[in-house]
Amino acid sequence: MKKGKLNMLGDLKDTYPLEKHHEGSEEKVVEDGQIKDVAFSNDTSALVYLWLIIFSILMFTFPFITFYGVRSWLHESFDISEFYVNCWAVLSSVLVVNVIICLYVFKAISEENNSDLVMQKQNKKDI
Repeated sequence: MKKGKLNMLGDLKDTYPLEKHHEGSEEKVVEDGQIKDVAFSNDTSALVYLWLIIFSILMFTFPFITFYGVRSWLHESFDISEFYVNCWAVLSSVLVVNVIICLYVFKAISEENNSDLVMQKQNKKDI
């Protein structure tokens, strides 16, 4: 900043170096000399919501399928009491829910690692 003059716009540009460039149909944001693709970040957030919906549907449907499938299989195959049939069916449904949760966590961890690798590769290309 020059002495004696108040240059608000110049100070703001120096403090917050954020410029938008339109190249073709892609929108890119320049922050601190690094170009970040805005469309890429929107695609990843859309994919996150898509996977959340998919795993939510799995969490709703598979336990029911497992419960009634195991219950039917135990009724047809073994001569055991109704209480034990229901216990094994509920236990298998709970196991399926836990497997789905583990798969969701594994997917989230692997996406986080992949996004870190992609950002590192983009930063190396920019340099």
